[in-house]
Amino acid sequence: MRAVTLVEAERLEVVDLPAPEAGAGELLLRVTDCGICGSVLTSFKRGLFIGVPGHEVAGVVEAVGSGGEGWRAGDRAVTRGRCPADETPRGTAGVRVSAGKEERWT
Repeated sequence: MRAVTLVEAERLEVVDLPAPEAGAGELLLRVTDCGICGSVLTSFKRGLFIGVPGHEVAGVVEAVGSGGEGWRAGDRAVTRGRCPADETPRGTAGVRVSAGKEERWT
């Protein structure tokens, strides 16, 4: 899976990462849209959060992990924004989410 990663201040690279799978209580989204907020821009300029940035994602459900009742492949979904320091990020369905500048998101 391709993802954009911040490797240092003002330097992004496209990298290949292992494709995520939907675990228990998770959805796997194919990302169709991703926003850029002020914290991402600040991190880009200063190199604060090295890695895959982002937390404002919309996409199409590709897989539903166990416990993801009410969701099915093909559903459209958005995630609720989160702070990078949040140790327990949650999507709108109450499922764990990762960063956003990827082709796929859990």
